[in-house]
Amino acid sequence: MENKKEDFEVKVKKEGKSVDVKVDTKNVDVEFHKDEDNKHFKLDGKNLDVEVEKTEEGTKVDVNAEKGFLKKVGVFIAKLVTFKFRK
Repeated sequence: MENKKEDFEVKVKKEGKSVDVKVDTKNVDVEFHKDEDNKHFKLDGKNLDVEVEKTEEGTKVDVNAEKGFLKKVGVFIAKLVTFKFRK
């Protein structure tokens, strides 16, 4: 049996308190941006999109999924990210 390695690309950029992370894979792209006041997380997959944005005004969560189970998974991911943003 042959093990195939997936091609992926990771980019990390840090300047002071600002952090930008991008992970690009074949099926899923993940982005995380953080500066002093704002935090932004985006997961973009084939069947599931999750976006969480925290600003001074509040937190905005957007979950788009093709199936009900994936919607529940997306809501769970959004809750975890929102919990981590509080810290």
